[in-house]
Amino acid sequence: LDQFYGDGLLTSHWLAAIAASVQEAARHLPEGRGLRILEVGAGTGGLSAQVLPALERGLHSYTFTDVSAAFFSGAMQKLAAFPEVETKILDLEKPGTEQDFEAGSYDFIIGTNVLHAVSDVRVTLKHLYDLLAPGGSLVFMDVATPQLWTEAVFGLTSGWWSLTDRDLRPIHPLLQRSQWETVLREAGFSETTSLPGLMGPEGEGQIGLLARKPWQEPTAVAATPAETLAEMPAEKSWLVFAGASGLGDQLATRLRTAGYRCRVARRGTAFAAAGADTFTLRAETLEDWLALMDACAEDAPPERIVYLWNLDAPTEIGEEDAVMGTDALLHLSQALELKRPAAKVRIDSVTRGAQPVGRDMAATAVTQAPAIG
Repeated sequence: LDQFYGDGLLTSHWLAAIAASVQEAARHLPEGRGLRILEVGAGTGGLSAQVLPALERGLHSYTFTDVSAAFFSGAMQKLAAFPEVETKILDLEKPGTEQDFEAGSYDFIIGTNVLHAVSDVRVTLKHLYDLLAPGGSLVFMDVATPQLWTEAVFGLTSGWWSLTDRDLRPIHPLLQRSQWETVLREAGFSETTSLPGLMGPEGEGQIGLLARKPWQEPTAVAATPAETLAEMPAEKSWLVFAGASGLGDQLATRLRTAGYRCRVARRGTAFAAAGADTFTLRAETLEDWLALMDACAEDAPPERIVYLWNLDAPTEIGEEDAVMGTDALLHLSQALELKRPAAKVRIDSVTRGAQPVGRDMAATAVTQAPAIG
């Protein structure tokens, strides 16, 4: 079994393919962010031995599971160079949440030649779906068509014939690629694809399957207005400094729809009330900022300020841009200190490109830097 599941001619290239997919996903993560990987039916450790060497040490978490602990000792000898691997028992017939696994806690679930060996494929796929984080992926390989060697070896085991979903698998436990993709979508996966295997006299052999959990559940489309925000903030009164990006207007709409008081301030040539809870002011004039604070103090003073004017800053510095937009932030802080010195106000100052992110370390937008400096 160790030879078949690890270095066998029929399986080794599939193990390498799964390892490559995990490695590629890890390569595109922000710096310092690791993958949370769950292997199901890990058995002799053939797949783990391919995946773990391809990943950066000390960054990712890897949980090695099987229905029994009988394989753990031998597999951990093979994986002795990776003591960080966690071993746990996981019965695919039962929800993982009932076996000390947290829902939505894995970015990748991987496995080889295991998902057919369950009594009800649809139920097991739903269990795995629940363990994946939003946007998480299920990547596995299996056999599509009964082969003489599979019948001769695995057909003699009781697990091969444990299936109860006879409407889906009336004769044998294996599924074709199109059938796998159908049941994956039925389980809730939004993206599915499959990789063909070698064609033999009996039909297609080993195949690869990939499926991704949606970033948002479909029910979110029909959410009530109070549920349109991912997390309902505690502050009930807001002041949004909206710019040309349109982001401020979108935020204000969502806040008002959810029942929050939201005032909007835009750049203008003078301080003025431009409509219901909408104002214009000059960034460079402190008097305008003081007038804005006075206007907002009349009813439900802002508890939270979202400052988006940074997003309108030019990408290059001109001679007339010596202050690089800091006059507005300075006047905002001065106005708060003068008009509301004892108030507890949260300020979210949003920037774009002020700091490098990820491994590429691209150049920063210098004009954004003073907003956080």
